[in-house]
Amino acid sequence: MTEQEAEALLNRIPRIWVPDASLLIERSGGRLPFRFIYTLYDNWELTYICYSDEPFPLVMVTKESFGLLYLPYEGIECDLDRFHGEKKILMESSLNLWLPLFRRNCWLSGCPIEATAHEKAEWMQGFSREELEAWNLKF
Repeated sequence: MTEQEAEALLNRIPRIWVPDASLLIERSGGRLPFRFIYTLYDNWELTYICYSDEPFPLVMVTKESFGLLYLPYEGIECDLDRFHGEKKILMESSLNLWLPLFRRNCWLSGCPIEATAHEKAEWMQGFSREELEAWNLKF
């Protein structure tokens, strides 16, 4: 991902995720990798890491050492094996809540998420044709 592509992603992240709080941008010497960190509602944290040798960002949504992770070329991962009992039930509930939104927002961010045409049509609702064309999404 080029520096220009990372800047364009930075500009569209708020439009996709609608964060209600802060944004922290970490750069090493003004060069890639960029690390964008947003605080979302209910203390969930969104992190994008963009590397110069990868066309897609690494995306994480985390809370209390639990979260969803999008890895370029590997897809979405979530590790529930370390939780047990009520904590595991709570985390599974969080996963069920976050997974659809996470898939949608990763795809809108340009990640190659596998989805049906119907899902993509739903995900595009609320965005202008110009925005979607500028984002170069694969339909």
